[in-house]
Amino acid sequence: LHPGSAGGCEVEVLAPTNGVWHQGRHYQRGERFAWAPGQRLTLGRGVQLNLRSTAQPLAATQRWRPFSRGQGLLTAAALVAMAALATWISWLGATESGELLRSLPAMLLWLFGGLLAWALGWSLMGKLFVGTTGFWRHVCIASVGIVAMTLVDQLLAICGFALSLPLLTRFDSLVAIALLALVIGCHLRAATLVPSRTLALAMGALLVLGVGAKLGLQWQSQKRLGDQLYMSTILPPPWRLAPTVPVHDFMQGTNAMRQQLETRGQLEKEDDEDNASADDSGLN
Repeated sequence: LHPGSAGGCEVEVLAPTNGVWHQGRHYQRGERFAWAPGQRLTLGRGVQLNLRSTAQPLAATQRWRPFSRGQGLLTAAALVAMAALATWISWLGATESGELLRSLPAMLLWLFGGLLAWALGWSLMGKLFVGTTGFWRHVCIASVGIVAMTLVDQLLAICGFALSLPLLTRFDSLVAIALLALVIGCHLRAATLVPSRTLALAMGALLVLGVGAKLGLQWQSQKRLGDQLYMSTILPPPWRLAPTVPVHDFMQGTNAMRQQLETRGQLEKEDDEDNASADDSGLN
């Protein structure tokens, strides 16, 4: 830094690794430029400096609010909703009397313990890259994400059962993956200095690749795209709104299912024969 006119200074770029940004321009080694009071100077991509003349008054001190009251209320509501949803899922999966009371404490312990470990991991990352932990912010992001994923999963299962729409339950895992990618993106936004647009593009690309790989592997192993079987979890019968299917129509529907099973069995038999032939040729 060299003395300049009007309370400013002249910046000489020596030997930085990532250069200096000023007024939208990137300066490299050996370049010089004027730095006026009130302008921002960025070293690399993260360190930002503002120049203030001694003739300018100091800005009023503002109270640091890393976690607002609204975020606190949202976090508290999400934690209560997590406990309620865990109780709901335990009740739906209970097959014996008293099983809910036996399984619920362990489920809540694992749920909130995992949430704590998850938030601590992101807090350490934020301390490393940003300089602040933001622990409660990460708790808020994680708890809201868990509630959203659980609600969407349960609503898809209930609607698929009530309306007899298997498509809603066959691809619920893809919806969960998309929500998980959104949650991870929010964590990265709070724990790093990566621009929002770059982060969104990267997460979108990873999401497309992950979903494509999952569908491809599912089709290769099971010869179907959906990984969740229809009505794998039986819900209370009064919740079903779809009209009852006559026995004759149901039996006709099973013919198509039988043909699919026979085709799949034939394909698996051919695969087994090919594998056996390959093993024999290798032994010979």
